[in-house]
Amino acid sequence: MLGTPPGLAPKDGPPVHEKYSATASVAPATQGPFPVPTLTGGTMKTPKHSGRHDSFGGAVRETRARRSLSQEELGARARLHRNYVGAIERGEINPTLRVLYKLARGLELPAWEILKLTDERHNERIHARSLERLAQAQGAAKVVRR
Repeated sequence: MLGTPPGLAPKDGPPVHEKYSATASVAPATQGPFPVPTLTGGTMKTPKHSGRHDSFGGAVRETRARRSLSQEELGARARLHRNYVGAIERGEINPTLRVLYKLARGLELPAWEILKLTDERHNERIHARSLERLAQAQGAAKVVRR
């Protein structure tokens, strides 16, 4: 019989790794809106996502709403967990091609339609951001001229 690696099974208690013991240091994460404690004393990185993630999630949400489906119903149809569907809609997840096809099956439309709507939403977002920047630049120029 192989022995237990050191640090995993103290002689007088249940097997506990020092990393997960009650005495492990807990440090708050420095990124994100709320501190997230970690057991290793490190920091957890806030997941990065792009505007495309938000646009894709918005396209899924919009299509689901047009079909009067709840996240739970779409999840059941697409064979995805309802929480996963919600995370996609919030732009928190970068879904795979397989997930795209599952969503398309659940929404009963071709995958290219979701991607087309995603591109439309993304382009609208970029255009709106450009208009905001232009308005800010013109406002700043008016202040400088005075």
